[in-house]
Amino acid sequence: MSGMAGMAFSAGDFESPDIRRLCDVVMKGGITSGVVYPTAICKLATTYAIKNIGGTSVGAIAAAITAAAEYRRRRFGSGDGYVQLAKLPGFLGQPGALPALFRPDPPARTLFRIAMIPIGAAPTWQKWLRLIGTLLLSYFWIPLLTIAVIFGVFAAVTWPVPAGALWRCLAASLVFGTVAALVGIVFRVVYQLIGVLDGNQFGWCHGYSSERSVASDTNRDVTQLAAGDVPPLFNWLEAFIAQTAGTPRAQPLTFGDLWSAPQPSWHAAAPGERCIDFRMVTTCVTLGRPFALPFDPKEQIGATPDPATDFDADNRVRPSLYFLPEDLERYFSDDILNYVKAWAAPCALPQEGGKVYWRFPAAERVPIIVATRMSMSFPVLFCAFPLYALDDNAKMQALWFSDGGLSSNFPIHFFDSPLPRWPTFAIDLLPGPPQARPRIGPRYDPGSVFMESAVPRSTVNPWNRLSSGSAQGNVLAFASALLDATRSWQDVTLGTLPGNAGRIVGIRLSPDQGGLNLNMPTATIEAMTQLGLEAGTKLVDVFASGASDAPGWKAHRWLRYLAIMGAFTRWATGYQTGYLPFGELPAQTTYEELVRGLPDADPSGVADSTQRLATLPLSTRFYDLEEPPIAVLPTRPVV
Repeated sequence: MSGMAGMAFSAGDFESPDIRRLCDVVMKGGITSGVVYPTAICKLATTYAIKNIGGTSVGAIAAAITAAAEYRRRRFGSGDGYVQLAKLPGFLGQPGALPALFRPDPPARTLFRIAMIPIGAAPTWQKWLRLIGTLLLSYFWIPLLTIAVIFGVFAAVTWPVPAGALWRCLAASLVFGTVAALVGIVFRVVYQLIGVLDGNQFGWCHGYSSERSVASDTNRDVTQLAAGDVPPLFNWLEAFIAQTAGTPRAQPLTFGDLWSAPQPSWHAAAPGERCIDFRMVTTCVTLGRPFALPFDPKEQIGATPDPATDFDADNRVRPSLYFLPEDLERYFSDDILNYVKAWAAPCALPQEGGKVYWRFPAAERVPIIVATRMSMSFPVLFCAFPLYALDDNAKMQALWFSDGGLSSNFPIHFFDSPLPRWPTFAIDLLPGPPQARPRIGPRYDPGSVFMESAVPRSTVNPWNRLSSGSAQGNVLAFASALLDATRSWQDVTLGTLPGNAGRIVGIRLSPDQGGLNLNMPTATIEAMTQLGLEAGTKLVDVFASGASDAPGWKAHRWLRYLAIMGAFTRWATGYQTGYLPFGELPAQTTYEELVRGLPDADPSGVADSTQRLATLPLSTRFYDLEEPPIAVLPTRPVV
């Protein structure tokens, strides 16, 4: 593609001995908005060795491919993995490639086609015409039936029908029958939607087809597939991860492979430090909470122990979760399923119906595509992912996992450190240009790519219009804003903190870019790819240019120091106040007495440390140095 030729990278760009910096990258969810990520990551990889990678939803897909590319560089010393990543926009830019990846399952094809009509930049009247026409054609039997019934009623009432009245009856039947048909079609669509979601694991697309696998063809470059040969998303992604990592497709890339890859020769790694850490988020709608992936084996999800399957052959601890092989067959290839089963174990407790549940593998043995699929379960579009856990009666109960973006669409807390040794970059996807949003104070247009700490917060934070349209539009906008606030308030709030905003690059996308726009033209994808390149260049310019200790990175570290010291001082002040004896209740046991009663081998050591913290001299000078908004040490669980 000519517009993308100037963005080409060579393997040598990623193999230079001058690459002696580390960074982390966290990527936001956004369906097709992820088109911006490949060039941004490739630009960063020409300057940084990417240490830790995280994301949610489509950000998890981009993170998985990035992890595969970095693994190839660490394991084999080759930059060709990033060359493969750089080819991705060209592949997605060919007409028909994106829709082929998001191919619905057969029961949902009609619903999917109807749902895609309102998406895009076409005029509203055109969308309505297409929608009505598609509904009438897809359910043609309904208008035929209603028109025939109404005509029959008219004819029966007026029988014998005069010659001139016959045509009037037919015309009236067409009018009333079409109106009745549209009402009937709406009910039929709702009924069909409920039936499909209930019978197809709460979604339209499994994202996998056993009939369209490319994993067995080890010599095929999956970025060169013609649109007609493109398989569903996770068929394609499984093959592309192997192609990017330079590994056999029958040997899936796992979390353990990433963790144990060689460290850069110039990096003094701490004992037990993972070479490449890879994390993402999924949401368990059954339990009403998010989970970080891979699962923490220390977290007891099930209510009944199954000690016979706690450890695998390498003495690694498995999480208290189970799967059914017949479920996984609908999501993954035989290569993935066989690998997972090889490191799983059948439940040792008998279950009703004779079903054999398998204990989920330990984190090191989980293929990264399995975790990616669990994070990329966008509601309705993609089917939810089923796992199981033992209840307090030792019976299996289904746990349904959906999109990670439901609970944390932008997990910028991943890999964070109070005093970072290297930057953790975050790539934020923002809606619409500033001109499309209500005016709050002086207009400020930073462009489509900018560091979020360098612009007013009103340029970044959402300002939802709730009273600028029709009554129906206002109510729908209010409902949408409620859902957005419930889903993303934590991400938005974290993004405003001084120590976070300075490492986030914002990319503003127009309504026809990304999201559910599956039919983006080549020019649109080229424009998004250019935005990604600009975002990567912006991060490199700010954090890695000007000196060995770049001024931007030095300033960011200083700001982080002030933010954490201010937050720690506030926390420690509250700690010291609470540690004092509570005078209003003289009989209340003090914290010092509680600590000295600990069943510890050396309680005096614990008590002494507690006492030293309680009497630590604190300087309120940090309150004066902090930049608003004030950071606070977290007091709620962080996934």
